[in-house]
Amino acid sequence: MNTWRVAIICLMMLVRMTATENSGAAEVFRWIDERGGIHFTDNYHNVPEHYRSKASHQRLDKEPEAESSAGREAAGFIEAPVVVNYYKKGPSILVQGMLNWSLPVLFHLDTGATMTAITREDARALGIQYERAPRIRTKMADGRRASLPRVVLNSVKVGEAEVTDVEAMVSSVRLLGLNFLSHFRVTMDAVNGQIIFEREGPKAIEESESIRREKKRTAQELEARIRQIQLAIQDLEKMIKQREFTIRSLRKKRSYIENQLSLLRQQGLSAQREALLEEGGERSKMIRLSIERENVAIQHHKKDIEIYRDNIDNYRGLIYRLQ
Repeated sequence: MNTWRVAIICLMMLVRMTATENSGAAEVFRWIDERGGIHFTDNYHNVPEHYRSKASHQRLDKEPEAESSAGREAAGFIEAPVVVNYYKKGPSILVQGMLNWSLPVLFHLDTGATMTAITREDARALGIQYERAPRIRTKMADGRRASLPRVVLNSVKVGEAEVTDVEAMVSSVRLLGLNFLSHFRVTMDAVNGQIIFEREGPKAIEESESIRREKKRTAQELEARIRQIQLAIQDLEKMIKQREFTIRSLRKKRSYIENQLSLLRQQGLSAQREALLEEGGERSKMIRLSIERENVAIQHHKKDIEIYRDNIDNYRGLIYRLQ
């Protein structure tokens, strides 16, 4: 498993790069770094200078115009293409994904990885007991051999491109490997920053009973999370009311103190009155600071409520897509 080979889709598999320049074709340059990582770019100047003499290149034809529905079926494509945006971070290609219909993640796209990988945090969030899972031997990016837990994910989705019952390693990095990518013809549009997934082969079989059960269980878990969040919102709303009551009480107390100080000032100055004025001023100041703290806490509670409500909307969207 070489994370740094994520740099772009390997030409040896079914991944191709699309170019939309007027020339109708694009050149792709390939080089291998000192660690054995494979890199690709469509810009010669992106190749490090000390690798340019050894870099190979290939001219790729421009993609044909969009095929008709009948033409796509004749070519063996049985679903509408899925187009997703990708993000570049150094030599890495990153895509948004979803695990088990409920956990959004950011994958490194790695065609050098045979198996998809998730992190320990992902496994815990999904309730997967990976500590006692079977282990597999794999090669790390630095050449070391490691034994990693192997788990099975009910679903891996990138956009609407979905594969169920996906084996995955539990590692320190998320990788979208060949056991997901091989279900599709994958085309990279480097100009628009998009990846196109097209499923080939016979029509997809109907969902298995186990997948339907897992989807139902996931929807129930999301409903339970929504109920917990709604309870948390109710608690925060109660806290806001309590703090607002506290603020009203503090303002009354401060108003009373200010009135007493005003009366003392009208009575003329004396050592005793000066001490009372100083003490009263400090009390008024402390109450003012307490009111400010209560207001800040209320604003934080309101912000938390907004975030919770956004989470509820997201969970409801996930539940809708599971139906």
